[in-house]
Amino acid sequence: MSYDECVRKGQLKKIRRDKALVLQTIHLAEEDFEEGGENIDNGKNVWGTIQLYTSMLNYSRALLFSDGIR
Repeated sequence: MSYDECVRKGQLKKIRRDKALVLQTIHLAEEDFEEGGENIDNGKNVWGTIQLYTSMLNYSRALLFSDGIR
């Protein structure tokens, strides 16, 4: 699906750029990344993988937020 289709269907929306929202989302991503790595190191591979995946999603969301897209 193209960017324009996502906007047309309401899946992506223009928002006011909010540095605090970007930083908050990056903070969440960093926490999940650190905890995910710790869980992998401790043999909790499934939960660690979920946390690392969530971290990637939050980093991506932060990038969108920095461009004024939700």
